[in-house]
Amino acid sequence: MDIILIPLFKVLMLLIYTFKWGLIIYAALSWLFAFNILNMNNQFIYMVNDFLHRLIDPMLRPLRSFIPVAGGLDLSFLALFLLVYFVESMVERIFMRLLM
Repeated sequence: MDIILIPLFKVLMLLIYTFKWGLIIYAALSWLFAFNILNMNNQFIYMVNDFLHRLIDPMLRPLRSFIPVAGGLDLSFLALFLLVYFVESMVERIFMRLLM
């Protein structure tokens, strides 16, 4: 059973870790665009932003419907980040229980 569970756990944790970094990069890019530090004319920046937007925005949309914007700050991003952190902790605990 460990032959399947340990690699599965590692892949799942890697996906969660990568998604968390994607969230951070998505937020940083949105701030850099808002303050006109970066522009969309750079092809690489455009591709990264487009990829992250297509990946993350569908998950943010349902949260935005019931989490209000507070003072120009989109708190749905924070809610999604906390939700991903919760899922990460939950997966770790489940895995630990399965191994015991």
